[in-house]
Amino acid sequence: MTADDRAGIAWHIPSAQILRLGEIPKADTPVGGTWERLLLISDLVRDSYVIQMDSDSVTLHEIPEVLKYVEENCSFTLLGKGSFPAAEPMPDACDRAKRNGQRGMEPQSVTERSLDRFPNCAEFKYVRGCSAFAGFARGSFTKNDIEFFSRNMELICGSAKWHEWGSEQVTSNLIVANSPKPNALQHPKYTSYYALPEVDYSNSSFIHFIGTYRYKNSFYSSVARQVIRELNSNPWKQGDFDQCTAVGCDNLSK
Repeated sequence: MTADDRAGIAWHIPSAQILRLGEIPKADTPVGGTWERLLLISDLVRDSYVIQMDSDSVTLHEIPEVLKYVEENCSFTLLGKGSFPAAEPMPDACDRAKRNGQRGMEPQSVTERSLDRFPNCAEFKYVRGCSAFAGFARGSFTKNDIEFFSRNMELICGSAKWHEWGSEQVTSNLIVANSPKPNALQHPKYTSYYALPEVDYSNSSFIHFIGTYRYKNSFYSSVARQVIRELNSNPWKQGDFDQCTAVGCDNLSK
């Protein structure tokens, strides 16, 4: 991050605080792969409602559901592609993953097929979310909760697999699902961009431009310019976001 990058952020958000990875205390979890982000949130959530938001996302329209969840101190997550639209008991989520034929070997697919091996799994819930946009209710979890889920998932999946990219998202899903009042933002109003022809993304309120799909149809650059024009004509006032803390970065480990 260059001096110009920092100056630009400070101009737009004067109260922004930028932390380096080394400033975030380690825990009994993998290192890198956005794990530090979740650990930081576990500290911030003691006193604040915290929203995690990737930088490759654009808010096009009003987001009343998010404002409601913040006001009512409810956790939420963006749904993954083809996800069941709610938090559900772990055994049900596991059965669903097996029935849907999820055969991928990335940490999320492997763990979702193994949720029935989690200790006392019937006492816990899971939501197949995407950590690109998630809200964590004030007081909803601690670093101990992160370590608890991580240690057990590592025992189930194996250390090598759990230390691959993607395991942090699974833990984020577990944290949201087992919060007192979990919620899932409904597709396609809140969505990741897969350039699906049957989806009218112009009507979506929030879009996460995932991976290489962000380059499809020049849609990302088009809507980003549109929103910039709207913000320039009606800029938000400093203090509009005082009621919560936002943690945002696309791949904090870089």
